[in-house]
Amino acid sequence: MRRGFSYGPPFSGSVDDGRDRGLVGIFACARINEQLYTIIRWMQETGFSDRFYDVKQGWRRQDSMFGLRDKPKAFASAHIPLTDGTALDLPLRDFIRYKGLSLFFAPSLASLKILAGGDPRPA
Repeated sequence: MRRGFSYGPPFSGSVDDGRDRGLVGIFACARINEQLYTIIRWMQETGFSDRFYDVKQGWRRQDSMFGLRDKPKAFASAHIPLTDGTALDLPLRDFIRYKGLSLFFAPSLASLKILAGGDPRPA
């Protein structure tokens, strides 16, 4: 399950007014290592696809929007192939500023019974 909402006043104009605003994402995962951390790893490193091995430093490139450019050994440029066989490597800056991540454990009723030392089977 995924939900998100914005916070702060709407942005108007073209100059940063210094007001705090952004997005909050809430994700409920049954298997956090496979559902959340896998996506985060993909954003930070493109080694999940063989297609990137044909691009110079392809395995070290990051997602253009979500990657963190200050990650050690990150290759902070977007590789854009052109029709004539050449390519553009455009430098990338941080687009998103992460403020934090919280993980909460919500066990099932059967798990709570096991943790309490009881029999998890229905009565």
